[in-house]
Amino acid sequence: MIQRMERNYTTHSGGGARVCREKLNCKATATRYLGLMFQKRNNYDIFLMDIEMVLDEGETADVARANTTHTAYVDQKWTTDPMVMEPSARNGSCCASIFMTDRGLMDKDEWIDSLEGSDIVG
Repeated sequence: MIQRMERNYTTHSGGGARVCREKLNCKATATRYLGLMFQKRNNYDIFLMDIEMVLDEGETADVARANTTHTAYVDQKWTTDPMVMEPSARNGSCCASIFMTDRGLMDKDEWIDSLEGSDIVG
């Protein structure tokens, strides 16, 4: 089973717009594809795609106002330092791994392709 594929979007920008709306309570425009990662989890397998988004004019992302039943970004932090993502990437975060690789701060061969047996994921 592949989680999060229940929504049928024809473009990656549609998925990015949904994430912004549901998880960050904002509107944004997709500007660039960053990468795709597959990972085995305890109860499912996941394909995760990172898309670079730019907030639309006048928009502010606010996780506290997000209306989601899925992952909530409770540790939302705005920074210009990409290294804040390194601990998450080293612990197997797909999103952080793709981001760090895109920035040239991590190699794909460092990606954790399985979190089976881990107590941090389902």
